[in-house]
Amino acid sequence: MKAATAPAWAVSFADLCMLLLGFFVVLHAQASQQSKVVNGIKQAFGGRASPILESHDVQLARLFEPGEAVMRDGARAEMFALGERALRSGARVRIESIGIDPGSRRFDGWELAAARTAAIARAIQTGGVSDKAITISIPAMSSADVSKGQHIGIELLRPQSH
Repeated sequence: MKAATAPAWAVSFADLCMLLLGFFVVLHAQASQQSKVVNGIKQAFGGRASPILESHDVQLARLFEPGEAVMRDGARAEMFALGERALRSGARVRIESIGIDPGSRRFDGWELAAARTAAIARAIQTGGVSDKAITISIPAMSSADVSKGQHIGIELLRPQSH
């Protein structure tokens, strides 16, 4: 009796599946650094990466009153200055909220994360940046993210040239 042989394409297809699986595992593992992953993919396929002029990873405990979306005075001034720098350089601003803090009596964790992200965007806007030049991103989050707390990534991006 003769053993059945696999079609020639099956090995190539299996290789492709493994490569795709590996790619998506790496992509998921780098979820907290999405902008870096996206820039790397753009460059790999011949595109130009979005040049980042400034990048800040902000822990919110020093910017906000505990359990609130009310910014401390020093934090408001810091975000205002960031907005002024963005305006002077003509930069676009990308604000990304990552994770959530435990809720309070006024807000649950998701509302608190969204309100704090909006408060930062408004404070940057008071520095003179147009709302059209500000992008807010709040990726998918779950209540399991509470243990890590919320932090905000703020990037000043060089304007796109056409």
